[in-house]
Amino acid sequence: MNSKAIRRWNVEMALNRILRSLMLGSAAIALSIAVAVPAGAANNTAGAPRSVHATAGDRSATISWKAPLSDGGAPILYYVVKAHPSNLLCQSKTLTCTFHGLKGKKYTFTVDAITKNGDGSLSGQSNFVKPKVPSPTTTTTQPPM
Repeated sequence: MNSKAIRRWNVEMALNRILRSLMLGSAAIALSIAVAVPAGAANNTAGAPRSVHATAGDRSATISWKAPLSDGGAPILYYVVKAHPSNLLCQSKTLTCTFHGLKGKKYTFTVDAITKNGDGSLSGQSNFVKPKVPSPTTTTTQPPM
């Protein structure tokens, strides 16, 4: 066992002892195991995309991010970006995605990496952006003389 595995084992054992002493039953043991296993490690899915950043445009927002530190052992096929609160989705094979037709309200975005093993861990939310909504243009005409 390497030192990382030993530390994880020690943490798991300590949690098991504490939770058993509190007599919380099988739910406590399940909780201790869930705490000891990092997200994405149990099912070999990708980690969370990092540094999610949104930039507002005219009725649009462009989202960029960095790839996850781990792909879970399978290449990332594509990313799914979700706009909040509208639940609109954008799919991309690159590290950017642009939403069009947004309204002039505040949005945040999250990103998920998809591999053949399924959905990875969800990213943290991006910064808030409020897409620009161009003001309507008015034209004036002069009456004929």
